[in-house]
Amino acid sequence: PLRLTAAILCSLVKYLKSRLQPPTIEPDISTKYDALFTWEIVDWFELTNHEYSSSFQAGGFTWKLIICLQGNDISLYLAVVSPGTNNQGQSRYTMGSDWVICGQFVAALWNPNDTEAMVLKNANHRFTQMNPSWGFAQFFKNDDILSPICSNGSCLVSVNGKVNISVYLRILDDPT
Repeated sequence: PLRLTAAILCSLVKYLKSRLQPPTIEPDISTKYDALFTWEIVDWFELTNHEYSSSFQAGGFTWKLIICLQGNDISLYLAVVSPGTNNQGQSRYTMGSDWVICGQFVAALWNPNDTEAMVLKNANHRFTQMNPSWGFAQFFKNDDILSPICSNGSCLVSVNGKVNISVYLRILDDPT
């Protein structure tokens, strides 16, 4: 299986963090939690219309990435799938209809053999029970997935079909 080296992960986190805009103009609002998740796709060409990543934890919640391949559009979404638990297995949040997660994230689709071949987008969103996912309906064009996108001629998908999707999520300490 593909293994991300510590150097690649450190570089990726630093780069993705640099792509996020400041959380707010107000200096007293800070980052409450942050997390990096990388979905290693072994064969891009075997994907179906809707695929879900494995889950990951951030800020006491369980999250997943969702990729949709419809027509020529590659859509990518980040979704809260359930509340997290503390070390005793108890829910850290009461998941009533009023829960809110103020999040900021950057998503990257990149070639694991050449990190210069990367496309990324960022977003801010208030995740709620009524709106638990957010992302990009047109993250990238499927027709362009095999087109060279950097100066050395690399494509987003490696020759053997491998591609990574990473998300750096920052959960803000929201006083509202």
